Amino acid sequence: MKVMVQSCNGIEKVYGLVAREVARILAEKLRPDKVTSICLPRLMNGDDEAKMMIEENPCIVIDGCANRCARNIVEQAGGKLVVSVSVVDVLKENRHLMPRGQSLRVLDEKGLRLAEKIAERLVIDVDNILEE
Repeated sequence: MKVMVQSCNGIEKVYGLVAREVARILAEKLRPDKVTSICLPRLMNGDDEAKMMIEENPCIVIDGCANRCARNIVEQAGGKLVVSVSVVDVLKENRHLMPRGQSLRVLDEKGLRLAEKIAERLVIDVDNILEE
């Protein structure tokens, strides 16, 4: 079993970029053998393999904003939603890490630190989910 980490797409949105960076940090750095993700548009388009993956594995969703699009897509597709976090909610507690939208392809130092902070919180959830 792996934990599915689904992030918002938020194309051209700095908080969407933070959400995608959190997923990347979890899947590539912190728990590479335990975390995976799928392309969210595949799930939106009814891809059978994507749907099966989120139905069979616990899901953590990282949304960029209060619209919670990624969460809604995972829930509508029948995913096993275990944890849901919003970058904006975490930012309210960490205003000193407000990223600047200088480039919507690369995060500034504050945006990277915000992503790392969220990933460090979520890695605890990943470990707890896998222990159950």
